[in-house]
Amino acid sequence: MNLLGVFSDDKLSFMQYLVNENQRQNSDGLGRTALMKLVFLMQEGKGIPVGYNFRLYSYGPYDSEVLQDLEFLRGFGYLKEETVQEEKYQWKKYYKSDKNSEINENSGLLNGYKTEIDNLIRKYGKETARKLELYATTLFVMKEKEDCDFNDELIIKKVSEIKPKYSQQEIEQAFQRMRKEFTDICHT
Repeated sequence: MNLLGVFSDDKLSFMQYLVNENQRQNSDGLGRTALMKLVFLMQEGKGIPVGYNFRLYSYGPYDSEVLQDLEFLRGFGYLKEETVQEEKYQWKKYYKSDKNSEINENSGLLNGYKTEIDNLIRKYGKETARKLELYATTLFVMKEKEDCDFNDELIIKKVSEIKPKYSQQEIEQAFQRMRKEFTDICHT
């Protein structure tokens, strides 16, 4: 039996492609937090049907399945993991593996959304995890508005309550960027 049968081939292909393409475009790996937020922006902002179920958590939208899929890909050699240590902080970064994988072949998800994925990597792949956390949290709050009647002040206030470590200016800029980038979230 193929081990991939237990997991969603499309999700795994998507995750592997995201890491590989980000490294190709930006010459760097992706940390867990940044990767989590990019997946959220792609799924919830652009409607790419990856299939994760995000909820709001300490560092913004989160789904433990994203980490499980990363661990699967790393464990079977489809991605490389590196521990980065800076001062008192330590985190994991993921890079393209030299191992060729049948995971990438014939993925319906990738074939239908590669251009959108590539565009979002180009726009957000170099952003810091901190910025992506704010962007994803802002988009999460925006998506909570079922009628999509965005009241700038209410959205900014709610994000500010959830993320008090960000300045008012950072939150306003994040809201404007998310509103401009993901104008069609109300129509999904």
